[in-house]
Amino acid sequence: MKIIEKKDFVNQVLQGYDGYSNEMGVKTLTPNEIVEFKIGSKFGYRCSNNDLAKSLENTQLRALSRVVNTLEISKCATAFVTGSSYLDFLEPHRYSYHFIRLDIKDFFHSISSSVISESFSKHFKDTNITSGETKQTLLKSFLNLVTYTIPPDSTNKKFAGKTILPIGFRTSPAISNIVFRRLDCLIEDFCYRNNVTYTRYADDMLFSSKINTKFKSILQKKDVLPPIPITHKEHKTRLAKIKREEALKHGCFLHSDKFTNEISSIIRIINLKLNIKKTIKSNQTISLNGYTIDGVDSYLSAGTIRVSNKKLNVISKIIHSLNKNMSAIEIMERYFKMNKAHECFKYPPKYDYYNTFCIQKLFNKITGYRSYLVSLIKYDEEYNCITPSSLKKYKSLIAELDKTFTKIKL
Repeated sequence: MKIIEKKDFVNQVLQGYDGYSNEMGVKTLTPNEIVEFKIGSKFGYRCSNNDLAKSLENTQLRALSRVVNTLEISKCATAFVTGSSYLDFLEPHRYSYHFIRLDIKDFFHSISSSVISESFSKHFKDTNITSGETKQTLLKSFLNLVTYTIPPDSTNKKFAGKTILPIGFRTSPAISNIVFRRLDCLIEDFCYRNNVTYTRYADDMLFSSKINTKFKSILQKKDVLPPIPITHKEHKTRLAKIKREEALKHGCFLHSDKFTNEISSIIRIINLKLNIKKTIKSNQTISLNGYTIDGVDSYLSAGTIRVSNKKLNVISKIIHSLNKNMSAIEIMERYFKMNKAHECFKYPPKYDYYNTFCIQKLFNKITGYRSYLVSLIKYDEEYNCITPSSLKKYKSLIAELDKTFTKIKL
């Protein structure tokens, strides 16, 4: 286990930081150094533009590389890990059939200073960093660098007055993995005992299991409905519905309240809660953030990963629209709900400016979709996780997207 010494922390992290002095230690962060902003419905925090804030940001980066990134995390954590991606979060589950995604509510901001202190205390030498009358421990100096006490008058009412791990700090993602390591280990142990596969991507926890034998036997039954005057097609539809409803009644342990309650009780150790409204339960396939896992109902085969139909549909619409010479404004407003009145323009934009704005947004969208497809193709080279037909389709779409760049004039 790595132990951070006072000399190393001062020389490698605090050296040159304007908010540190040998007599007083590391000062707590104030609203003068931190800017609060919105990310959709969430609140984020970043360093402001003054000299002290810039010095803070550089110090946080040194704390990240010299301290945080040197500590061990769980193997099931795939977010904010060098060399890992969202696909690594999904890949282990393509050998399963039953799926459940659980979301942790207010993940970063619910990680308190006391929880961080408990997780990091064993990694810091128990010594004071100050030489004056003020006593500040080495651990406390670290906490003052990476946490922020939200002002009581903040618009972030839910966490006003609380000391949090802020969304937006460079150090927060890696710290969250270290804090969660103990819980990851407990969850992994619980899943291992119940033949469940588990991975985590920040606040997203994905679980899967092999097909339940009773579930499978119901799906394979060749039941016959009582003779009634309906068509063969209606007969098959009703039979399929009955089979599915019967199978779902038996379900599997993964989809039971008992399973969810157990995970909920584990994360409650550090006062985290599940966002039950965002729970996704499914069988055979599950779609998350533009990707779909196609599971398997056999113990001896592997499923596949593909781009979700919804995302492919958007890509196809963009290509089709540009081939029909549709304007960037029309594409952005039709398919991405762009609204000139809702954008944060300092002044009402003229047509030429708004058109250029939409062109740039569309260019970024196409670049992003292309990278999305390319990354999956490259991932397949190592994991062989895409069907040949999907692979062919993605390469064709990439070629079509390449052609659209010539239709957009930046």
